[in-house]
Amino acid sequence: MGNETLVTGDGNYHNILPNLDFDIGLTDQLKARASYSKTIARAGYNQLSAGQTPGTPGGSTLVGGFLPPAFANNPALKPLESDNFDLSLEYYFSDKGYVSLGAFQKNVDNFIGNTVIDENLYGIRNQTGGPRAQQALAYLQSNGFAIDDSALFTAVAMLENPGKFLDAKGNQWTGGLTNYNGSNAQHVAFATQYDLLPAADDPLYTFAVSTAVNTQKARIHGFEFGGQYFFGDTGFGVLANYTIVRGDVGYKVTSDPNQNQFALLGLSDSANAVLMFEKFGLSARLAWNWRDEYLQNLNIGQWRNPIFVEPYDQIDLNVGYDINDHLAVSLEAVNLTGEDVRWHGRSDKQLWRLEDQGPRYALGARYKF
Repeated sequence: MGNETLVTGDGNYHNILPNLDFDIGLTDQLKARASYSKTIARAGYNQLSAGQTPGTPGGSTLVGGFLPPAFANNPALKPLESDNFDLSLEYYFSDKGYVSLGAFQKNVDNFIGNTVIDENLYGIRNQTGGPRAQQALAYLQSNGFAIDDSALFTAVAMLENPGKFLDAKGNQWTGGLTNYNGSNAQHVAFATQYDLLPAADDPLYTFAVSTAVNTQKARIHGFEFGGQYFFGDTGFGVLANYTIVRGDVGYKVTSDPNQNQFALLGLSDSANAVLMFEKFGLSARLAWNWRDEYLQNLNIGQWRNPIFVEPYDQIDLNVGYDINDHLAVSLEAVNLTGEDVRWHGRSDKQLWRLEDQGPRYALGARYKF
């Protein structure tokens, strides 16, 4: 039975959340609105629960291996707080048509971001960088052997185990560092026979620990344009809007990869347009939705990499028909053109993830007694 380590954490917060709304009819067709609110967004339970998860090392730290990744939750996270200011004008030029213009600003505190901290977890020691590994490395270097993780493992295993053994094929192998020959067969034999466990004189392992933290203040502002219009009694109509979003803290892809960076996540312009039909018991909507590139995450791994989601658009169709007062049927088609979603790092050539999507269809029926 292994050793158990209790991980604990605590946090608390309190908030007062006022909300004020004001509107005035400037004319019979023109309306102005203004509002102020204070809102919070709590961190997810997966971020608040106490716990640390070490990752798997990528190789010996003596021969160029990176710091192993790790993840840690943060029970002390405070909710994101936002002071929201909104102004808008709405012009109703007909019973079924309007256009609107809005401006907004959000002053955000306790923004939840990600940071990377180089630290040890649970007292785990690094058997790839201690005295045994250093002695084995010095031997390999002084005798002109090629040096990689396999060579270093085999040399340390032979240093620790000078005796003889038979492999699964009946071949005899002899340990001792002076018997190292660098062959692949020798690497396989010793890797199969022995495990290398940490020793008391090995140094503590340093992990690149990613964790959520409350970062600095930020300001988000932008504009919204929208409108709707139905073409007389034809049943056809259109609906469209466009949102422009800007923030005062952006991500610099040329930043030092050894330094944590703060930037606003999820900010991007977006737009949608909908062609509608409502008549004869038939309801149909053909919608186009678009979102510009945005920063999804940052400070990932030892090199503090970002993750960007590339611009994406899709076309959806929803059709419903009331056969009678009791029975209705519907068809939903999502992503008709099968658009894919792509994520990248500091460069669009640094593919992070690709989601190969296709259209999705759903048929439905509803009966009312």
